Amino acid sequence: SDSSGKRHANSNLWPFAKALVNFEGVGRIVAIMVYGGAAAYATTLATADMFRDGPHDDSWSHYIYIAWLWFVINISLALLGAVVDTHLFCPAASEPRFDKFPIFAWQAPAAQQAFFFWPVSVFILTRVLSDSPGPLYQVMSHGLASHFGMQARELVLFDSDVMMTLHHVVTMALSALVWYGDQSFADDQHAIALTALSISVMEAGSLGFGVWTIWSSGTAFFVIMTTSHVVSCYAGFSLLYRHPDNAIFWVVMVLTMPLIYMRQTTIAKELKKGSPSGDRSKQREESVEKSK
Repeated sequence: SDSSGKRHANSNLWPFAKALVNFEGVGRIVAIMVYGGAAAYATTLATADMFRDGPHDDSWSHYIYIAWLWFVINISLALLGAVVDTHLFCPAASEPRFDKFPIFAWQAPAAQQAFFFWPVSVFILTRVLSDSPGPLYQVMSHGLASHFGMQARELVLFDSDVMMTLHHVVTMALSALVWYGDQSFADDQHAIALTALSISVMEAGSLGFGVWTIWSSGTAFFVIMTTSHVVSCYAGFSLLYRHPDNAIFWVVMVLTMPLIYMRQTTIAKELKKGSPSGDRSKQREESVEKSK
């Protein structure tokens, strides 16, 4: 709990979200059961749909269904994490840099990036590189549409600044735009796989930010992020090689390349500082050293 005695009272959660996590005693147990149950149910539905056989279902009803499931998963996991409020595996969780965006805001995305987006990226990559690829089920569909639900969760729960809000909105728009672009070559499952790979591995790479922020592991930060950028570029350029006349994907590439550049330069800046942004304790130490 924060200094006011209320759970995450000083965080950037919207007021209604703070009310949804401010439980103690029996109420807290009930909240954990409700949020945990909702996350488990939505995950079960998503898994069942993901491994449904057949080619990529590019209907907009399917996109909305997937986006909705991932929105529920993300909202439920975030609220569950906020109520449980565990600092497990993160001894620095009580530091001031986690005041506005508490540790649960990093744990939920990191868990999905580690246990969904990286396995999905590897799965799709092996299919793309194989001479006789096996079935892809609806994994590609979830690799594309899930981003809308994930970003919507951030907008609904957190009062973010203009730049972060813009990031979420643009990512949601790109997710829908790529889905629309894939409809122009519905018969080319290989191209759709490349599209899903380029998007999924970018999200997987964001695990690097989580690892850096939570554990300050610079090596893991660099390796995870850089690997994702290399694979995403490979998938994107391979897609354009197969369909050079697809204007939508040229637009996506033009929008994505500056993002990759900014992410990579952010890695260099963070590693040069030696501590995650917002780590005030480290910054105070550096100020003291400079003043000597």
